[in-house]
Amino acid sequence: MELPDGSRRTFLQDGDTVTISAVTHLANGTTLGFGEVTGTIEPTATHPKENP
Repeated sequence: MELPDGSRRTFLQDGDTVTISAVTHLANGTTLGFGEVTGTIEPTATHPKENP
């Protein structure tokens, strides 16, 4: 994907926000929307036993 600053990336990083939406067109001409979901990539959680 191309970022607003012109750089390109093929992966997500912590702090990135992603929005996904979808629409399909049925055989009878009806359009069906699946809505939209937005989430932000969070850093990996540290397991309590790994970090006393």
